[in-house]
Amino acid sequence: MIFTALAGIAMLPHQAAGHADAIQGYRVCGGIVVGILFGIFTALLAGYQLNKRTTIEMADALAERRKKFAAENPATV
Repeated sequence: MIFTALAGIAMLPHQAAGHADAIQGYRVCGGIVVGILFGIFTALLAGYQLNKRTTIEMADALAERRKKFAAENPATV
């Protein structure tokens, strides 16, 4: 499925999947996709900074939700 999508992006016919140009097209598109994803995740990490205080708040909220769930559903715990 991924190779089919990359073949479409690289505008290569499916019959040429073993051809050297097709393989180079897959590598180029794969590199572009990885670069785009890296940029997106870097921007998200820069915008949503996780510091010690935020991490502790998230852990406390999760512990509270788990307690609430355990109290409401004693048979599933």
